[in-house]
Amino acid sequence: MKDIILNKILPLVQKPGRYVGGELGAIRKEHTGRIKFCLCFPDLYEIGMSNLGMQIIYHRLNRHEDVLCERAFSADIDFEQKLNEFNLPLYSIESFTPISDFDFVGFSVEYELAYSGILDMLKLGQIPLLSSERADEHPIIIAGGPAILNPEPLADFVDLFCLGDGENLVDDIIETARREEYKSASRREKLKLLSALPGVYIPSFYLLDARDGVLLPEEPDLPVRAKIRSALPLKNAYYPELPIVPNISTVHDRLTVEIMRGCPRGCRFCQAGYQYRPRREREADDIIKQVKNSLSKTGYDEVSLQSLSTTDYSQLVTLLTRLNNTLKQEKISISIPSFRPGTMTIEMLDSLETGRKTGLTFAPEAGTQRLRDVINKDITEDEIIETSTLAFRRGWQHIKLYFMIGLPTETDDDIQGIADLIRRIESISRGFKGKRTIGVTISPFVPKPLTPFQWERQISLEEILKRYRFLQKALRSKLIDLRFHDAENSIIEGVLCRADRSAGEILLGVHNSGLRLQTWSEHFDYDKWVEIFKSCRFDYQNVLDGFTEGDPLPWQHIDKGIPHRFFRMECEKAYMEKPLKKRTDRKRQTPETKNQGLTNDGLTYGRSKRTVKRTNSVQLPSATVRLRWSKGENLRFVSHRDLINLFHRAIRRSKIPVEYSQGFHPHQKLSFGPPLPVGYTSEDEYLDIRLTDPFNERIVSMLADTLPPGISIEGAISKFGFMESISKIINLQEYLITAPDNTGIKQITELPSSIVIEREKDGDKKEIDIRPGLYDIEIISDTQVKLLHRVNHEGVGRCDEYMEVLTGFDRKNVLTWSYHRLRQYSLKEDRMLPVFEVSI
Repeated sequence: MKDIILNKILPLVQKPGRYVGGELGAIRKEHTGRIKFCLCFPDLYEIGMSNLGMQIIYHRLNRHEDVLCERAFSADIDFEQKLNEFNLPLYSIESFTPISDFDFVGFSVEYELAYSGILDMLKLGQIPLLSSERADEHPIIIAGGPAILNPEPLADFVDLFCLGDGENLVDDIIETARREEYKSASRREKLKLLSALPGVYIPSFYLLDARDGVLLPEEPDLPVRAKIRSALPLKNAYYPELPIVPNISTVHDRLTVEIMRGCPRGCRFCQAGYQYRPRREREADDIIKQVKNSLSKTGYDEVSLQSLSTTDYSQLVTLLTRLNNTLKQEKISISIPSFRPGTMTIEMLDSLETGRKTGLTFAPEAGTQRLRDVINKDITEDEIIETSTLAFRRGWQHIKLYFMIGLPTETDDDIQGIADLIRRIESISRGFKGKRTIGVTISPFVPKPLTPFQWERQISLEEILKRYRFLQKALRSKLIDLRFHDAENSIIEGVLCRADRSAGEILLGVHNSGLRLQTWSEHFDYDKWVEIFKSCRFDYQNVLDGFTEGDPLPWQHIDKGIPHRFFRMECEKAYMEKPLKKRTDRKRQTPETKNQGLTNDGLTYGRSKRTVKRTNSVQLPSATVRLRWSKGENLRFVSHRDLINLFHRAIRRSKIPVEYSQGFHPHQKLSFGPPLPVGYTSEDEYLDIRLTDPFNERIVSMLADTLPPGISIEGAISKFGFMESISKIINLQEYLITAPDNTGIKQITELPSSIVIEREKDGDKKEIDIRPGLYDIEIISDTQVKLLHRVNHEGVGRCDEYMEVLTGFDRKNVLTWSYHRLRQYSLKEDRMLPVFEVSI
């Protein structure tokens, strides 16, 4: 199976690096004698590997010696088609084991539109979709995460829901699975044993009571309400010192560190704010220890301090100051996901000044104070203006603002208020030198379970689009980057988050219709969803219209420990336009309390004044080390761009004295040779590294020890001062091409005068003659060819393009051959000189 995937399938799909694993920090264990858990994310790899919860649970499970945890992700359309073509199942990327061979298959569900992705992964994994159709030999299907507070739409497909924080809950599941009683039990008996754990909900054990329309346990020893579990307190042991570092680019290529769970604010629309109660802070010493250890092991150049409301963390200024003192010299930046207006201080911004000033993010949510009081967003317009002014004043070029439309009690004045507030901020931005821009994202409000607004109506698609059009017209400006969350996407999200078990038929219909990856706009099909609603006679508009006080709620058997009457009372306060608590005057440092960089009128023009250290006018030449390295099978499907990132991180881990560029975005001074195509291997690659210290052999060994499997250093030379660019030296490459046995490559006796291929770029097709780039070709046998082609020359093709034309085999066949770069040369007057020979 592994051989077919690597050699027959992955060469034919986009981004094959998603499906092979082998990352730094990934854990491989022998399967025999262990409890086997496959942790699945129902979306693509680059989304799943940016999720902190996945990293925590993966390492938490692998801490147990008798447990192994591996990972699987959704397949993109092309990869799913190929697996089906070869009748191969979805597998874990650590060991290429079919997910059906595991004892537990657990899904981390972050958003409702990923529900259908669970069915897609089960089907591709050759596991029955319906829990009622699974036998004793099938794995127990688990789902957890923030998008299952109403688990009922998934009730027909999931055996066990983990409600709330999973750190201790997964330990309890493993402890139960160790018991002899569990090992010899039937499937139903196993679920019964697991149902005794706090935080576990088994939907097949709960039936709908025809009298009042609520779900009740079918046996008396089951709880009437399943409790959501919280991890108290947050422990350092929950967080891996060495998180998995992906080999390919992901949505968030940085170290993410949780500093607080929960939020003290109580915004009435925010499901996460209620789900993660009570608020739990980590000690600053614990956070700093984790940051230092994890950065030294991963090599990331950015750390993100994560929580629902980072600026409400009580030790934030102290934490930022201490981290900045440590990380500043290492060119590592600190980022904060979102600032809360009214809590941001100059001290916070000063601590972030060494970072990349790409933008600061605020979420006013509503455009008027009346509506912010309705939703209990405890910020004022003055605080929003002060915060924006402070950000521009301290040198930030871009701020991002998030607003919602369709909130309860919203009027046209509230929509106008959004436009007016943004225009005020735009006016402030024009008072500073340099271009200051404002990013604005508008999203429809989606009422969520277990919030004070869980009963509310969600506005229709037509109403959403009407508001969008108004704001689009009102906010036309070169300084405003206005974006709208997909309205149709929000409608489906609103249906799924509050539907009952009858929505299972909808999800089954979506899966059977062939819709895949519905979290991605290019695959999402709203019309198809509506068509399926109608064919199933599912009244989705009834769900969007919300609930009245006496209606049974599909999730009312899920217990967060917050009384029903509290939510009801908060909803009533919202309509009375009362915030949760009376707003008080907050003492904070305003922009005027620190006058550095201010002009007489109190405004800063440009960046704050900086002290420039004068250096000796005599510049000593830098040392350059030129490395020859190889790329093996382990990294065959990693692109050149991703390889550059791998080297950047490895250099950081190695602590070698690399030189950095100057300016606000310092980067390592590296120079790579010509890129190697994805799917190719090589034994003759080159990299130049500028050093701040003289070269010695220890530098090579230090770097070699930190490089990932698949990269080996084959040699090194150094020079003090100028060394000619590696890209200028190399102009000829030699490849060994190997086809499968019995291919029968025909003898090529004479090269044609032209080799014309068709290439497509941005939808346009163009014919190109690649014959000028072909230097020589030699047929070694009926399965091997040696090919020389030029670099930086007009009409250069890829080896597979030459083989397709010269051998007559179709492209799909040729792409599955092996391509190995043997040597790179400097061609001078028909002499092929090795790179090191011409480097000094």
